Amino acid sequence: MAEMKIIWDVDAKISFRKFLVHIKKDSLQAAEKVKSEILSIIKSIPDHPEFFPPDKFKINNGQSIPRIPRSTFRK
Repeated sequence: MAEMKIIWDVDAKISFRKFLVHIKKDSLQAAEKVKSEILSIIKSIPDHPEFFPPDKFKINNGQSIPRIPRSTFRK
């Protein structure tokens, strides 16, 4: 099996940073927790790709970009 590599595009990086800055305005702890949880889930994609089906809404996906449902982040 080929090794899967996670690649962030520029827009995703910018959006993620803005999202964390917005949360940090209310709570530094919450921002750190959200950041940690999201990065942990993203790092798990190569080990468990079956949990993340291809994103059918992504244009020109080619079945390579997974969809990570919001419910993944709620415990």
